[in-house]
Amino acid sequence: MSSSNKTIWSCNEWDPLKEIIIGTAKGANIPEHDLSHHATNYANLTPEEYAQMPKGRYPEYVYEEAEEDLEGLVGVLEQAGVKVHRPDLSVIDFTTTVSNGLWESQQYEAYCPRDSVTVIGDTIIEGAMSLRARYHETFMFNKLFKQKSMEGAKWLPMPKPMLQDDLYKLQPGRDPSVNNNEPILDPANLIRCGYDILYLISNTGNEQGAKWLQNTLGDSFRVHTMHDLYSWAHVDSTIMPLRPGLVVLNASRVDQDKVPEIFKTWDKIWYTEDMCVGQPCLEDYAPASSWIGMNVLSIDPQNVLVPSEEIPLMKAMEQHNINPVPVKMRHMRTLAGGPHCVSCDLVREGTLESY
Repeated sequence: MSSSNKTIWSCNEWDPLKEIIIGTAKGANIPEHDLSHHATNYANLTPEEYAQMPKGRYPEYVYEEAEEDLEGLVGVLEQAGVKVHRPDLSVIDFTTTVSNGLWESQQYEAYCPRDSVTVIGDTIIEGAMSLRARYHETFMFNKLFKQKSMEGAKWLPMPKPMLQDDLYKLQPGRDPSVNNNEPILDPANLIRCGYDILYLISNTGNEQGAKWLQNTLGDSFRVHTMHDLYSWAHVDSTIMPLRPGLVVLNASRVDQDKVPEIFKTWDKIWYTEDMCVGQPCLEDYAPASSWIGMNVLSIDPQNVLVPSEEIPLMKAMEQHNINPVPVKMRHMRTLAGGPHCVSCDLVREGTLESY
């Protein structure tokens, strides 16, 4: 199978990029306090500590600077010949609440398309997210996905989860804070390596979600669950393959014994604590850790978009004959997304292979 004449095609993180979605900071909110937000993002906090967390709008300069940075990212991609789509904000109002009849929550943001959507082969897959505030987030892509579907793409939303209170557990430590009541999956828990899909078991992806994904993909792909790496949320600040044979690993979460089998023989860039840079505007709130700096996006196997502050990481890449392309991401911790998170690749060249 290959990308030839396909309206949707992406089966790894590094083949030459042709078409992508880039998010927006417009309208973003810090969600109103609710159980899903507490358990998903701040399970380590007591109820009293969580009650002190901010909510509502960010300072105005966050929107202005973050949107300016995203426009810069779009410019770099377009200059590289990549077609860029943006979220359709006409269909969602982040000042309103969302409800499924069992609960109500204020809506969140459109900054990180990768969290809610992925492409595996020739199929668009919408996730079943654990955060109630993101229940209708994929509505912003419906018009685009309808068009892609009419052009021949497969479009597959996961079953909508109920997200009742018994899904969540508040417990500090390494164990995920979602139970296994129903399939839960933020697609940012996935790493695509051809036939092999690595799946992080975390606060935003459970075993039922992995089972649903494997059953849905069938024998065409192999889903490998990863346990005891990082339970918080999403895998792309823990493991980030750059090309066949080279992967960036978060040294605080992955050691030699925990390297996934597929990467055992690959060259490794160990992203260490002294390489982490960048500060959020809301130090006590920031939902993304300082490790978000390794959240990079490959344009192709030779060129990788890297947050511009990440000088040590860029130098490490150059030692492996990777050309790092710096992009400003001033609020990637506050809004919880680096170049990989704020994007969702729709079309990459290449063929489906085993690595």
